[in-house]
Amino acid sequence: MGDACGCGELSPESKVAGCPPRWVPGDVSDKHDTASIVPAIVTLNGRQIGHPVEAGPDGQGKEHGTDGSTSCDEIAAIGMVDGVVRGVSSLISKGFSIGIIGDSGDQIEFRYWNSLQGKEYFVDYQYTMQSNQQVGYGRDPPPRLVFP
Repeated sequence: MGDACGCGELSPESKVAGCPPRWVPGDVSDKHDTASIVPAIVTLNGRQIGHPVEAGPDGQGKEHGTDGSTSCDEIAAIGMVDGVVRGVSSLISKGFSIGIIGDSGDQIEFRYWNSLQGKEYFVDYQYTMQSNQQVGYGRDPPPRLVFP
């Protein structure tokens, strides 16, 4: 289904051919606000990992001159109180774009799926939902989704 904010298409199908979705957005029909994070990047021990700097399923990543657009990596935005998936990332050249649906004041946590490692990470970064907020977009430093 498409989302009303134009933040991106939310559907159970993966955005990358051959990549099964790790997360599927839950029922957010009772939520009224949207927000987005663009770009989001993932770091571990101070080093960027995953899309777009690591190889995708085709064995190539940014280090080989490609944009990493074949990566199966995903980030999920999840409501901390209800555990409902509020949004699933899309790949962009600088990392990830995450559209989030919720209500202002909702606490959102993030989980990252590294497809190359076959590993799910719980992310330190937490977000308090604000209506129509755009995090990143050159106005703020991009959030670095950092692992403990």
